[in-house]
Amino acid sequence: MKTWGAIVLTDLNSNSSDNIYLLKQENERLNTKINSYEFKEQTHSDDITSRRQCQTIGHITNDARLHQTPKMKHFQQLETKIQQLDSRLQKRERIQKDYKSSILKQSNDDVYKLRSIIQQKIERFHVELDTMLQLLKQLKGQDHNSFI
Repeated sequence: MKTWGAIVLTDLNSNSSDNIYLLKQENERLNTKINSYEFKEQTHSDDITSRRQCQTIGHITNDARLHQTPKMKHFQQLETKIQQLDSRLQKRERIQKDYKSSILKQSNDDVYKLRSIIQQKIERFHVELDTMLQLLKQLKGQDHNSFI
């Protein structure tokens, strides 16, 4: 009978320790859920405050633009003129670069044409010179034969 009582006691002890463990797990799960809700609420409120700050900064900058001093307006006008001049300079440089490359290409083409023309003239000159030399040889041969 004592053994039966010990078994009952161990069953009660194991059931209570299992119940305690389950309660602890449930408590941790609930704490995690609460923390996640608090985190979501905090990030939502942070988002709202960030949006409000952005809106106020936007309003402040718009007001500052509207109520600028004449010096500041003049400075901004100068700044836009500088930007326009800079863009015009870049366009000019690009046009000059394109123009130089086209002229170089054209000049290379012209050089090739002139070389071919010069080569043809040199060949014609060689042909004419060869014919003149042949005529001179013939004349020299005829003169040499006429003396004999």
